[in-house]
Formats: sequence, structure tokens, C-alpha cells
Amino acid sequence: MSDLLVVSDLAKSFGGIKAVRGVSFTVRRGKATSLVGPNGAGKTTIFNLITGSLRADTGSVLFEDRELRGLSPSQVARLGISRTFQDLRLFATMTVLESVMVSFPDQLGDRPTALVFRPRAVRRQERQLREKAREILAQVGLSGQEGRRAGELSYAEQKLLTISRSMAMGADVWLLDEPASGLDGDTLVQFAALLRGLVDNGQTVLIVEHNLRLVQEVSDWVLFLDQGRLKAEGSPEEIFQNKELQDIYMGGGVV
Repeated sequence: MSDLLVVSDLAKSFGGIKAVRGVSFTVRRGKATSLVGPNGAGKTTIFNLITGSLRADTGSVLFEDRELRGLSPSQVARLGISRTFQDLRLFATMTVLESVMVSFPDQLGDRPTALVFRPRAVRRQERQLREKAREILAQVGLSGQEGRRAGELSYAEQKLLTISRSMAMGADVWLLDEPASGLDGDTLVQFAALLRGLVDNGQTVLIVEHNLRLVQEVSDWVLFLDQGRLKAEGSPEEIFQNKELQDIYMGGGVV
């Protein structure tokens, strides 16, 4: 097993506010790692630094030994890192099937020369991707929803659609920002089982999440952040049974 993503001495300040203070950690291939901590701990800022939305003041982010610091979000994505957002960012008027199909990389139909000189190859690939998109939708539980508009789906179904898009991208690492927000009851249980199953099949995931139930059920390793610093790391059991961390997070009420 190898370290797929290595964050070293990462720091970021906004004026006089130190949002991230010398944070270092690794994300192992085929494992689920969660970033937890109170509001303002620096979790989303770290996501922004990894993906190129923000420029780090110091430190490095290595992905398969390649430095990501200084790259744009699109360059980071092309290397194999996908990110979901709390606000989902779906195209509401696209159908569910179209939303997945546009996520596949390196499509011949995106190349004008292929449309002119290789139309049969374009149509053949489109058929193959349509079938693959249907398989992905079936895997996440959205079979039969292919023709609906993304904006017509329930919030829980839209969450599943964002996972479908990440699967279509074929990214090596998924950065999931609050994937369980708005989910409860049976929906949360089903979502956790889906995510854990994908990890068990080899997907690498880095999660920012406040829902500790999801963190406990999905994560192999947990990073606890407080005031921009990495306070502790360990298994979910080690982190959530730590009285000091419980007091920092929610006054001793971590369950």
C-alpha cells in the first residue's frame, strides 16, 4: 500500500488570520480518510489548497510524487483528483444520464476534427459511454432516473448523482466536502454503505464531514483539526474516544 497524497507543512493566512498552520498528513491509496474538527478549523481551506483554488503560503502537496502547489484547479483535476462541493454544482436542466456522460474524460466528441473525420468512432464511443453511465447510475441506486432533470431529483438523489459524476471521471482521489449534509435516517445508512463499498473496491477518498456517524462508518483514518493545526490522527475509535478532542469538538458530546 502506498501514500497517494502527501501534504507537508501546509500553511495559509488571510491577513492576520492563520487558517492553516503547518499541517502535514498522508492519504493512503484505497483508503477513506476524514478531516474533522470544529467550525473554522481549516478543513475546507485545506481542500482549496490541495485542489488549487487557493495558493498555499508555504508547504507542499505531492500527488503520486508530483507537486500540486501552483497548479490550477483544472490542472489538478486532469491529474486525477476530483472534488465535490457542499452546494453540489449540478446543471439543473441536464438529464441525470447527461450529467454523468459529460463527466467522462477524453471524449472524441469534444474534438472538432474527430466529429468531421471520425464520426463513426464518435458515435461508437458515445454508445459505450451511455451504457457505462447507466451502469454507474444503477450502482449508486439511480437506475430508472436517467431521463429526469437533475433539478427534479430529491436532495439525497442529487448527492448520489455527484458521486456518479466522480465515478465517471475516473479520478484516483475524491475530495468530498460534506457529502452527508442534509441526509438522515435510512438515506444516510444507504449512502454510507455505498461510499464504504466503493472504498473497499479500491477508491481513495478524503472527506470533510461534520456527521460523525458517517465518519465512523466509512473512515479508515481520521485527522482532527483545531484552529488550523493537526491536533491528532488515528482510527475513528481512537479519535472519538479521546476526551480532550471531545471537549474541543462539542463539549464532550461526541458519540
